[in-house]
Amino acid sequence: MKNFKFLMLLLPCIFIFAGTASAELTIKANHDNIKIDFFYHGSTVSVAGNADSGTDLIIKIASPEGHEILKQKGKVAGLLWMNTG
Repeated sequence: MKNFKFLMLLLPCIFIFAGTASAELTIKANHDNIKIDFFYHGSTVSVAGNADSGTDLIIKIASPEGHEILKQKGKVAGLLWMNTG
């Protein structure tokens, strides 16, 4: 019963402060897609935007889910580049 009273006091507070959590964000990135192929040598992503003062921002860069197997290249006997790992 004690937990129920606490919950009944907590619920109105959640609804009162839930409306203040919204923020408007405008963002622009210099890449929509980064192609990684045989000749890939890295890329730089720049993000610029406007947000309300005092807003904490999190930027997540993600790719589609999948399993990729990457092989490490290395010199063998000082002459040949081969898959070493």
